[in-house]
Amino acid sequence: MCFMMMLIMVSIAINMVASDPIAPCYFIFGDSLVDNGNNNQLNSLARANYFPYGFRVTNAGCCGVGRNNGQITCLPGQAPCLNRNEYVFWDAFHPGEAANNIIGRRSFRREAASDAHPYDIQQLATL
Repeated sequence: MCFMMMLIMVSIAINMVASDPIAPCYFIFGDSLVDNGNNNQLNSLARANYFPYGFRVTNAGCCGVGRNNGQITCLPGQAPCLNRNEYVFWDAFHPGEAANNIIGRRSFRREAASDAHPYDIQQLATL
């Protein structure tokens, strides 16, 4: 009896594995196993899609000490990375060159209402 139950369970398992998937999720999420949060339709200024801004490294500092150059700030005499405009962070606490350019540009002339409120720097200069 036990052998018969085991045989039936193995037969069912083999049929489930060998059959076509019921809900093929890879068609929903592309070639990714997880959804990245539907970043292209979020109403947000910070997105995981950072390549249009030129950022190639978002999880490490350009200059620093420790894991991902992000535990201690850049020390005197330490050589920074050569492609510093591709890093979001300079070290553990400071944004990088390209991130500062984006922050400065959007502070001077806002692109969204949440960039500067009630006035941006350009509007203040014309008062």
